Amino acid sequence: MPAVVVDDLIYVVGGLVSGPQGYAATDGVERYRPEEDRWEPLPVLPTPRHHTMAAAADGLIYVLGGYGPDGFNAVAGSWVYDQTSWSEIVDLPEAVGAGAAAAIDATVYLVGGVPDGTSALGYDPAANTWTSLVPMSQPREHFALVVYEGELWALGGRWNGVMLDSVEIFNPGAGTWREGPSMMDARSGFGAAVVGDALTVGGGEVFDPTRTLTEVERLVDGVWMPGPVLPVPLHGVPMAAVGNNLYVIGGSEEAGDVVNSPYTWLLGG
Repeated sequence: MPAVVVDDLIYVVGGLVSGPQGYAATDGVERYRPEEDRWEPLPVLPTPRHHTMAAAADGLIYVLGGYGPDGFNAVAGSWVYDQTSWSEIVDLPEAVGAGAAAAIDATVYLVGGVPDGTSALGYDPAANTWTSLVPMSQPREHFALVVYEGELWALGGRWNGVMLDSVEIFNPGAGTWREGPSMMDARSGFGAAVVGDALTVGGGEVFDPTRTLTEVERLVDGVWMPGPVLPVPLHGVPMAAVGNNLYVIGGSEEAGDVVNSPYTWLLGG
């Protein structure tokens, strides 16, 4: 379930929900108003999606690929939300799930994910076209992608079951990737956001042994250091920053499973 911020409001789209018959993909879309501590429903996605990618650019919300309602089959279909309704945009060049997306200026970037793991794409909303970019050196899925100091930071994730602590940084002006400072802990399925000068990651899951994490770490002045732990262990959990506040939204309390948390947490300093 990705989260994006538009005009200091937080939007979450799709994801997996737990129920009496197990878990299923959802088409649900909700918006959170931090000043009122209130969630409100919005027009649903055209079809249910999970492990999709999302980004906001120029007030519009883009939802890209992901897995459809039937299992873990990646799809290429993508949409844009204009605060009124959802409409189709051009399909991804290939079906992608469990990647990550972010936007710098008017360009939407989609990076990594299944099946390729290293691919990087740029979307031009005016032309409604995708362009292939220089790929990452490390394939990754279930990772985080954030805009930090004007660049894209690809953080952690996993590939072939191996957890990653590595970081790669994409400079959009040069069109190249470089190695960044590795995180303290390897993790996948975690949240990440930037508040002020600090890049924060938290939660996630690991498989050896299988567990969900409470650990939080923050990058300040190029150095990772421990942050305040989450109230409960969570994976598949988005983070979103509004002003000087960092919100931790939902997620699952069990690794490799869907046991949804109904809470929105305000992570302290």
